[in-house]
Amino acid sequence: MDSGDALALISSNALTIGMAGLAWHTARQLLQATHVVAALSFLAVDGSHEAYAERVHAGRPHFGQVSTAAEMRRLLGAPVRRPARIQDPFGYRCFPQIHGPAVDATAELGRVLEEHSSFAFQSARQSLGSLTAFRLVLACELVAAVRALRMRDIAPNPDTPLYAAHGLLASKLNPDVRDRQLSPDVELAASLLDEL
Repeated sequence: MDSGDALALISSNALTIGMAGLAWHTARQLLQATHVVAALSFLAVDGSHEAYAERVHAGRPHFGQVSTAAEMRRLLGAPVRRPARIQDPFGYRCFPQIHGPAVDATAELGRVLEEHSSFAFQSARQSLGSLTAFRLVLACELVAAVRALRMRDIAPNPDTPLYAAHGLLASKLNPDVRDRQLSPDVELAASLLDEL
């Protein structure tokens, strides 16, 4: 870059659009990885597949909710173990209803970015900061899920896409399930989210 190039960058909204585009791309990746992390956690607690059944979501067929439930069914495959309880914790039961709108909002953000360039610089920067925090929370849940599956000697059904994701994670995350400092595992898991 030359000294005269900075004025064009400062005067235009190219930097803002670029940051917003990065935020949108990161959000899409993390939301997709969230399906895998949720499925691994669900498997670790022997959750009931009923909450993801197609008939459950046909009553209020919001796109993100329906697609999230379908993705969970695809990742988990047919149940191979009995549910551990009559009713799963709320977070597992309502995952499609909560995560679905986030999927919808991210799709809408992509449309807005294509049509408008007035996304404020501060908003783009805050979005990237929020996504960094989301990545850390997701990495913590991922480490917990993989450790729980190891402790219970459970692996996903080999006929499901979740099996490959679990294999990747299990091969890279520390297999030691003793009580220890997990920060290195969380850092590694955060970097692995983009591969899910």
